[in-house]
Amino acid sequence: MSRTKLTWILFILPVALGLFYVKHIVENLEEDLSALEKSIYSDKDEVHVLRAEWAYLSRPERVQKLAANYLELEPASGAQIADVKAIPFPTEEVAVLSSWSSVK
Repeated sequence: MSRTKLTWILFILPVALGLFYVKHIVENLEEDLSALEKSIYSDKDEVHVLRAEWAYLSRPERVQKLAANYLELEPASGAQIADVKAIPFPTEEVAVLSSWSSVK
């Protein structure tokens, strides 16, 4: 064999092996991409179903009926309503002391 043919074979063989290796890497990545796309589609479909289910379960008339059945709520009476001034807010000195003691 001539020296030129041997040089070309030694040059082409690693390039061909490299291309073969890259081809298999690309095929594996395409399979992974396809699996991820299927997963994304499935997840989007699941989110769509869950949103429809949420809309169905949170209908105002249904929530009102459930509240009437399970919560013992009554309208507020006048005695339950107080003036804001009746709320015992801590003085500024007490607030500063309590915040200082929590720092320690």
